[in-house]
Amino acid sequence: MGQICNRCFTEKPLTEEFFFKHPTNKIGFLYQCKVCTSASTKKYREDNAEVVLEKKKNQWLKFNFKRTSEWYTKTLAEQDGHCALCPYIPTDRRLQVDHDHKCCPTPRGGNRQTCGECIRGLLCENCNTDLGRLEGWLEQIQGTVVPLAGTWLYRAVKYLEDSA
Repeated sequence: MGQICNRCFTEKPLTEEFFFKHPTNKIGFLYQCKVCTSASTKKYREDNAEVVLEKKKNQWLKFNFKRTSEWYTKTLAEQDGHCALCPYIPTDRRLQVDHDHKCCPTPRGGNRQTCGECIRGLLCENCNTDLGRLEGWLEQIQGTVVPLAGTWLYRAVKYLEDSA
């Protein structure tokens, strides 16, 4: 049994080789063949690159951190448009969402989903990495750490204390 693609009007066998499955259509497949569906999807993504990218960013924030793009924009504004620990201003990519790894550990190379309750702020890649190392070192220190005021270490320790 064949199916005529409603895009290219070519009759093709009604199989998964030629048509994508679609559970709600009467025939169980899309009405466009795979070639036409892929071509129209590619064209849409090219014509709407900004919309597609923003949607992906929103999905990523929601899935991993239970946050929205509005939250990101608001938090970045609260941080005066830069990393929470240094003057880095994001240009071509977003800052990283920092969370407490004691609450929601991230396995190496694993899923970085969090509960959403342990989010601390937005950090550049360098500060996020360095803060993770600092937390590990602080666990090994007995007593109080008193860094020099105005230094990155001072801001980082205060950042951790304020979010505890």
